[in-house]
Amino acid sequence: MAFKVRKIGLAVAISPTAVALLNVASRLSVQWKAELVLVHIGKQTAEEKELLEKLLQAANLSGIPHKLIWREGSVVSDRKSTRLNSSHLVISYAVFCLK
Repeated sequence: MAFKVRKIGLAVAISPTAVALLNVASRLSVQWKAELVLVHIGKQTAEEKELLEKLLQAANLSGIPHKLIWREGSVVSDRKSTRLNSSHLVISYAVFCLK
């Protein structure tokens, strides 16, 4: 049974790999004609906002339907529970396709 991907979710952190991850997610968004939903967790400060805006500009998301969901909170120090397969030593990213 085929299904249509309508939204692609990506957790966005201000990190050295963020632009590459955004590029992968944006390519999937174009390929599947899906909205890109970016989720960022962190305190909303002027400095954090500026860093995030520069990150999104570097990823060049113009022309790609996307929205940013920003929630205040703290980053979890142990991310094992969020891994797709906890037997892997390193998971560099996860892109979620939302129905």
